Amino acid sequence: MIPRLVTLLLLFGIASFGIAEAAPVPVLLTPSVGEYPLGLVVEYCEDVQHAWMLDNVLAGNFQGAFRRSLQQNPNFTLTRSAFWLRFTVKNMHPADETFILEYSFPTIDTVEFYRPNGARNGTNDYSMLRTGDMFPYSSREMPHRSFLCHVPLRAGEEQTIYVRIASSGPLIATLTLWHPDALLQKEDWERSLHGAFYGIMLVMLAYNLFLAFAVQERSYAFYVLYLATFVLYQMCLDGTAIEYLWQNSPLWSNRAYIFFTGLTVCTASLFARDFLALRKHSLRLDRAMQALIVCGSVIAIAVFFLSYRFVIAFASMLGAVSAAITLAAAIFCAWRGFAPALYFLAAWSILIIAVFVFSTIGFGLVPFNSWTWYGSRAAAMLEVVLLSLGLAYRINLLRKEQELARFLVSENVDLNTINTTLSRRNDGLQRLNAQLDEANTFKTRMISMVSHDLKNPLNIIRLLANTLITELREDSHDGAETLHSLIQETQRSSAMVEELLDMAALDMGKIALKRVEMDVSALVAAVVFMQSSSAEQKEQSITMQLPPECVIRADEARLRQVIENLISNAVKFSPHGKTVNVCLTAPDEKGLVRFSVQDEGPGLTDDDKSKVFGHFQKLSARPTGDEHSSGIGLAIVKQIVELHGGHIAVESEVGKGATFVVELPSQV
Repeated sequence: MIPRLVTLLLLFGIASFGIAEAAPVPVLLTPSVGEYPLGLVVEYCEDVQHAWMLDNVLAGNFQGAFRRSLQQNPNFTLTRSAFWLRFTVKNMHPADETFILEYSFPTIDTVEFYRPNGARNGTNDYSMLRTGDMFPYSSREMPHRSFLCHVPLRAGEEQTIYVRIASSGPLIATLTLWHPDALLQKEDWERSLHGAFYGIMLVMLAYNLFLAFAVQERSYAFYVLYLATFVLYQMCLDGTAIEYLWQNSPLWSNRAYIFFTGLTVCTASLFARDFLALRKHSLRLDRAMQALIVCGSVIAIAVFFLSYRFVIAFASMLGAVSAAITLAAAIFCAWRGFAPALYFLAAWSILIIAVFVFSTIGFGLVPFNSWTWYGSRAAAMLEVVLLSLGLAYRINLLRKEQELARFLVSENVDLNTINTTLSRRNDGLQRLNAQLDEANTFKTRMISMVSHDLKNPLNIIRLLANTLITELREDSHDGAETLHSLIQETQRSSAMVEELLDMAALDMGKIALKRVEMDVSALVAAVVFMQSSSAEQKEQSITMQLPPECVIRADEARLRQVIENLISNAVKFSPHGKTVNVCLTAPDEKGLVRFSVQDEGPGLTDDDKSKVFGHFQKLSARPTGDEHSSGIGLAIVKQIVELHGGHIAVESEVGKGATFVVELPSQV
């Protein structure tokens, strides 16, 4: 152990105080040391155009281009260049040994190992091993998630080894030379760590999947989706996915890392948005989380169509941004007093910080080492345990709330909301009293109107009936005229009763329209024909301006009631010898049909216009032919028009007649 520490300190001192042009110091491979990190002894040079071959690098004029690394794991960030690495080793073992060179960054596109075959004619002959995630798994010299290369050395032999790396993503030189026994021990330890990590994640995934089915809440379903995508993301990141899932799909293997990065951001944001109820607590944070969901989905799709370098840069930036936004949302909801946010914050804060740190590795803002590499995994394991405890607490809390609610319902007591309930009930009672007062006033007015307006027609009907009996007994010729008057008074009373019933039904909302396709032009013409006899009795004329056809969806019976009322009112309030103008227009660009009736009566005052559509309103104008008016016809017209989704208005000046205009939608 002491020789190993001495060797590492010596190498660090050389890297810190040496200069780039100094002669390379070989790494002494001693029997007491099995692991040789090469980050602080490796030299590198940048190939911007990807134009150099090994012969160019070996040439004397290139040797001065190499610079000594000052990082444990040299991080070249997101670069378009290729990099050549070299280091010198010397076998201090008493016998020939075969060492293993490991490049442990699994998401690199291409890595080429150049190992010497031994001196020939004073020069070294090199063999090349090319691999990377752009190549099938079978291209690897040894089946392993990392990229491994055998380096045979004779006893006492000193050799310089070259490595060329290039990638569209982050370019990090993670080189370690191993003695096979040390690598085997390290592999046992790593596989145990991976087994523990994936075992815990899969157990938590299955556990929360069971809860999702048992509790029937979306938060659990979103959390299961997040766990699944996060596990696949981690498998792509450490090379486990290509080792076990898709060995012979290099193109997919190269893209899968970014694909699952986008999906992980998407599913994590879905879960956080639902669990924290952001729509309720903060619309801005909710929109920000929705934007993260969209961006994550776009990255997962764009990785197959856009530049890989652009997408991976955007994905790394999005990972850091999503971590910051999610952490801010959790803090905000906890500050607002949302209790589940405390558990979310406790479970996710460490993971979010780890993800934020790991996402910035590609930009060189933090170093690449074991802490940053395995930090997200340790945080993820802690997160799933804490969050599962939080979810279990939430289930218990929900159960207690349900039990308390059942108790309060059974006892008819709700101590937490009694003041609010009483206040609401008081408001409700006040509104109900106002409605009852209005209904009572309406009832009183209706009874008064019925007793007043129906008493005279009924008395007349009784007198006419008695007269008719007498005349029929005397075989008088006046019997037919009396019978005609009796029929008129009966029709008048019947019409008044129908109006009252319609008004009551409309006020109670008990009228349902029966819409059909109908021709309004034909309906208006039919109504005008029926009203012509009344107009002729007063020497009036009715003019019509109608389109050949005007089809709308409406209740034909109720629409006839509107048209009849408006035309009969125009005839009723117009003096003898005047003209009533009826106009109908086809649907305009908004789909509205316009129907108007214009008379030449006395017109309406401002006070008349304010109450013309009210119940039981007596206006200043009076019928010109002793006709009867109940004062509720226009109120019924207005309600029928509004039931059709239309609008009615009146235009009038005193002494210049009145125009009633109805606008109805042609389709509903």
